[in-house]
Amino acid sequence: MFLPEAAQPWRVRLSDLDTATVLYETSGASTAGLVRSVKRYFLRIRIEVWYGADQCLVHDYDACGRDVLVQFYPHTLGDTIGWFPYAIEFQQRHHCRLTCAMFADAYPEMTFISVGSMPRI
Repeated sequence: MFLPEAAQPWRVRLSDLDTATVLYETSGASTAGLVRSVKRYFLRIRIEVWYGADQCLVHDYDACGRDVLVQFYPHTLGDTIGWFPYAIEFQQRHHCRLTCAMFADAYPEMTFISVGSMPRI
């Protein structure tokens, strides 16, 4: 989340919704800056922002009903095949609309199509 430069200090808290653990909290900054979690995996998260003494945002984020992009490393066909079942499990567990960015750009000499778009012979 990007915070703009402001006349009053910002306070930001990121919390894990499932464990109520505070993952990150900062206060006192009035200069522009970026706030993000150091976690590198999906968490259902609460974002709370205060401007001066006033709380101006509370947002609980989970993936349910949302568009989610899983980007696989483009040059590793084996890793993509190995991790793909976990992407499917993520979609089923979190009830999201999942898009997977895969290896097509790594193999420009090949054309990838879905089985449903194959011509009938």
